[in-house]
Amino acid sequence: MKPIAGVFAHMLFAIGIVGTVLLAVPVLGGSAAYAVGEALKSPTGLKRKPMEAKAFYATIAVATLIGLGLISRPSIRSRRSIGAPSSMVSWLCL
Repeated sequence: MKPIAGVFAHMLFAIGIVGTVLLAVPVLGGSAAYAVGEALKSPTGLKRKPMEAKAFYATIAVATLIGLGLISRPSIRSRRSIGAPSSMVSWLCL
């Protein structure tokens, strides 16, 4: 990518990775919610209200929080190299 993007290649790559993660978290949460709802034989679907499909929406919330926690956790590399509070910040600083 460096011949095309030049000195901004690292930044462009970091933005692409962050964008991919931001797309993947809700997709994985939604698919997990459908699987849990079907396994528990409870109502599923985004057309239903949260009070109708409690297990479905609870699974989406928990999966999203776990995904966000994994994204924002400090990595060993970021603590050693630049002291960034999260691995996402260290990606953007590289």
